[in-house]
Amino acid sequence: MTIKTASLILVSFLLTLSCSKNSSEPVLPNIPQQVLVSKWYRTDLSTAGNFCDIQMINKVLAYAGNQNGQIWRTTDSGKNWIKTFTINPIETINSIHFISASKGYAITSNFIYKTTDSGNSFQQLKIISNGYDIFYTDELNGYYSSSTSIFKTVNGGINWSFLKTADYARLFFKNGNDGWYNDAKARLFYTANAGVIWTQLIASTTGTSSPFYYGLHAWDAQHVATGKVNGLKITQTGAAPFSNITDTAFTGAATAVQFVAPNKGFMITNKTFVSRFSLPDTLVSGAILLGAPGLNEMSFIDSTVGMICGNNGVILSYR
Repeated sequence: MTIKTASLILVSFLLTLSCSKNSSEPVLPNIPQQVLVSKWYRTDLSTAGNFCDIQMINKVLAYAGNQNGQIWRTTDSGKNWIKTFTINPIETINSIHFISASKGYAITSNFIYKTTDSGNSFQQLKIISNGYDIFYTDELNGYYSSSTSIFKTVNGGINWSFLKTADYARLFFKNGNDGWYNDAKARLFYTANAGVIWTQLIASTTGTSSPFYYGLHAWDAQHVATGKVNGLKITQTGAAPFSNITDTAFTGAATAVQFVAPNKGFMITNKTFVSRFSLPDTLVSGAILLGAPGLNEMSFIDSTVGMICGNNGVILSYR
């Protein structure tokens, strides 16, 4: 097998693991739009397809993007959702990132978009190749990743410069300086100066795992969590060694993670199970929520309010 052929096979494999990877799963029996299990509610937006990303702006306002190029918005804590915009040409919205209630960004494989009117319209900022994730720290400074690299803008997205080589990097910044990314090689990097210098915190690992199975979040520069095949790797010092947090009841890859306090948080395990973690305790309690199909991303305001998006138009609200 030639190197070129092997590369094409790898790229094809990674692309099949996007948020549409479970689109062939059978649609679950119809469930009433709002069902209460503890504090979790399920909303079924049957025409939306698979949701890839979700972001809460505050306790009532949230946005979500899906595989059909659609942006959805709720202004009542997830009780009702409206489709505000459909990107044309239709492409999977891999990631969204809002920096305020009205201003936000979306990335597909081929384009970066910007909205300044709460998702009612989007303007095309840049044509790209194999776009994956996007994160802005303010109106001028932003980052996006592709299948091979990370790029940065300092003028709101008008111009972008190559920053670093990385395979399908997932991005997270706590502020204008402190940022992290993990990638297809299961590596974790940290910057304290807005991407000028990157320090590797976790070395590359072998195997078939991809970044689509790795969540990433930080409470601050000391408390950082990155997903792995059987749970999370977490540091409380901002450096190695990282401890392993494993859900013994529901093992599987952690697709998303978020701190709600320096030592507490939620994670999605194996695309179906939602678990809590509490440090330094390594025991994690997990549960399948409301018969949800695949779960792809989460966004929490605090320990009492959050949302998770998934396949078949499912959004779960914790309130």
